[in-house]
Amino acid sequence: QTLAANLAYDIAERLQPSVVAVESDARDPQVITALKADDPAALAALEAQLLKQLPGALRMRLIPLGAVKDMDGGVFPKLSFADLEMLRYGEANAKAPPLEAHFFGMETAHIDIIRPALNADGAMVGQVLASFGGDFVQETVKGMAGASGYLEVRQPGDEQNQGVVLAKRGDVAWARDGGETVTPVFGTRWQLVFWPSAAAQEALMWHQMLVWAVFALVFLALAAVFFLLHRTLHKAYQADLATFIELVRDIQAGGRVSAMER
Repeated sequence: QTLAANLAYDIAERLQPSVVAVESDARDPQVITALKADDPAALAALEAQLLKQLPGALRMRLIPLGAVKDMDGGVFPKLSFADLEMLRYGEANAKAPPLEAHFFGMETAHIDIIRPALNADGAMVGQVLASFGGDFVQETVKGMAGASGYLEVRQPGDEQNQGVVLAKRGDVAWARDGGETVTPVFGTRWQLVFWPSAAAQEALMWHQMLVWAVFALVFLALAAVFFLLHRTLHKAYQADLATFIELVRDIQAGGRVSAMER
């Protein structure tokens, strides 16, 4: 599970440059101004400019607040019904929807990154949508550090769509029923499904044993420190108690001598 979680985190981290770029566009004062003005010609010109500046992007759309309700679904590069559903979610919740893949396995396959555009007061004025090609996730997985085994990045299905495999890597021979670990990929609708090889399982087992061994040594060391501290305090207490008793006896003996002298 630790290895699968690390792989899922690695994928999320590798997606960040594109996500951060879209977030930067959504904070751009020029974009905020254009969304407020809602001038179709100015928006189209700015979309074309931003598209050239975003590596790997196939489409850039600037959607003013409230414009989604009047849009109809179309064929890429037009916004599809799935794109519009993401935009409606973003507008209704004033936050970014998770990354999502659409029409996978088709020529119009793409992956959407949507971020809300907020003005200086924090009020939402629209959304920025950037779409990347269907190989976006596969290229991300290809660039990861090697992991012994087989992995897939999947987008689970829902009532309207079947689940799809967005990317895969490794030897499919390791894919066996019951041996996989499923981990969500942060910021997306996706899951990483990982089947470790025998070597990876053994390495993970040794790693876990090492962690537990270190934990046990630390626990024993702390126990020894507390035991020694207890013994030292106990001896000090006994010594102080003996001194106190001796002092009381001396006082009592002194009192008796004084009484006899009187």
